Amino acid sequence: MLKIENHNFKIKSSETNLRQRLYQEESIISVQIMTEFFPQQVDEKIVSGAVDIKVDLQNIHSLSNLENKTYKGDIGNVTISVNNMGVWEHKSLDTFEITFGNKEGNDISYSVKAEGLLIEEKTTIVSLYTTSRDKETLSKHFDLKDFYETCTEREIGKSHIYKYYAKEN
Repeated sequence: MLKIENHNFKIKSSETNLRQRLYQEESIISVQIMTEFFPQQVDEKIVSGAVDIKVDLQNIHSLSNLENKTYKGDIGNVTISVNNMGVWEHKSLDTFEITFGNKEGNDISYSVKAEGLLIEEKTTIVSLYTTSRDKETLSKHFDLKDFYETCTEREIGKSHIYKYYAKEN
């Protein structure tokens, strides 16, 4: 279920990508959920779009650490992007509440409550990005059991970015 400004929308897709990084020797996991919704008529206009949720979390060392947890306050950012008859409108919210439910395979249920927004949905975890120097360093901070061992690597400047893909369980 997706409700924006008291209008219900049918969800097209919802996917999650994680990013792991170290900040002052502390592992930070950024969870990014992109939820797209189908076009619908609202007040004689056709609207469609997406909701992009980004939340930075500490003490997340595996996907199971997300289960049945609630985070609220200024924990990240929610951007609501609406295509209103060909004109894009964006609303950014820094204060919100996100609750993760049970994980089934690489899907996890979640709900988001914010000003003018309510989402209750399942999202598919797709990947984990990291700039950790090697798999051993990453494994010290995050359990990779839910991800394939094979990863892709890109070099941007002096940084190496590794992308691990979630296993279909």
